Amino acid sequence: MRLTLPPVIVATVFAAGCSTLPEKQTRVDAESQSELTTTLENLARAPAASLAFCETVAQGRQCDAESRGLKAAGLGGVFLPLDATLTRMSLRAGQADFDMSINGIPASCATAPVELNDSARSLTASGFYCNWAGIGNVLATVQLTADWQAGGADIIGGRYLLRFNGTGNGAGAGTFRADLR
Repeated sequence: MRLTLPPVIVATVFAAGCSTLPEKQTRVDAESQSELTTTLENLARAPAASLAFCETVAQGRQCDAESRGLKAAGLGGVFLPLDATLTRMSLRAGQADFDMSINGIPASCATAPVELNDSARSLTASGFYCNWAGIGNVLATVQLTADWQAGGADIIGGRYLLRFNGTGNGAGAGTFRADLR
């Protein structure tokens, strides 16, 4: 007996394990790059800051009307579709806490260190543990690469990557806007 998986399942599993941020680089002038770097440095070291996320409309700066949070999709268990949403990241002295849900169920995530890469204008929290519904256990990574800021330093935006691996595997990438609070 030969088992044949539908192409969409094969493609989803393959994409979840192999995703990276898109290679597209946005040109940022030296002054803007310096301002973005300063904003990210301040966030990484802030005594307290919070980023509320949304996905933006095709390289724009406005939130997609239906988007609240950064999205990742994948599969878990016996091909159970999983949809992860990261709505907020709270920063405190180089550490991050996360408001995340999977299939609409709030996940309990561990605090994770945040790494700043000045030259890439990115913040990354890697391998933080999340559990949802008592049975879902994943290690997640979020990477934010800033391309622009507005409102002084109250809003930043750019590209994101959200990935999770464990009892479920998935990933998502796109453009984001983060309101700093």
